[in-house]
Amino acid sequence: MVATSTRWSLYAGVYAFLCGVALIVPLGAVAKTVVRILTLPPALTVVLVPGSGAVLAAGIWWLLVERRGEYTYLLGGAAWLATALLTVALWTVLVAAVYGPMAVAVGGVVILVTLLVAGPVAVIAGLPMMYARRRLAGADGPAAE
Repeated sequence: MVATSTRWSLYAGVYAFLCGVALIVPLGAVAKTVVRILTLPPALTVVLVPGSGAVLAAGIWWLLVERRGEYTYLLGGAAWLATALLTVALWTVLVAAVYGPMAVAVGGVVILVTLLVAGPVAVIAGLPMMYARRRLAGADGPAAE
């Protein structure tokens, strides 16, 4: 049997993947460019970029929410914001590893715009996940007041 905290962390990863796919619409040009720069198959953009966020989200959700056993909206928003920031950081580091730090400096405006879009969206997206966790915690554990 899978532990409740592990199961909710996996749910968080799936939810983050779906949110990431939805963000491909406004940020698709950035995501496709990064994937092309890294010489990855552009057809996989919709899987690679949100997929990396999904893996990070599952771990971050476990660390910030499940491990603590606190189900507050602040932690839900914080978990999703951390996921967005770390996902952008991950792809930035990959570009820097391939092309050097100068490529990141040149793309600084793009990175900033991506963070300005993804950050607030991430915080808002974390709230429904926390709502579900609080409402469905029932027999699995205490829901936050």
